[in-house]
Amino acid sequence: MRLYRIAEEDVRAAIETATVSVLQPDGLVVVVTEPLPKFYDLPLKVVYKVLGAAHFLVVTTFPFKGKLPRS
Repeated sequence: MRLYRIAEEDVRAAIETATVSVLQPDGLVVVVTEPLPKFYDLPLKVVYKVLGAAHFLVVTTFPFKGKLPRS
């Protein structure tokens, strides 16, 4: 997250307000936000795994330049 200067608050906001959310068969969740000015008008992509009711593990997050996954 340091590479792109993505704060923990950005990740939490992305998970809560995602425009696209896809649950993969391996249990990973992929979310993509609306384009954000902080990331040069690119959407933020977050891949995470839910570990419990209040815990999740972020696998990766980055400004997304590719095609949006289908929900």
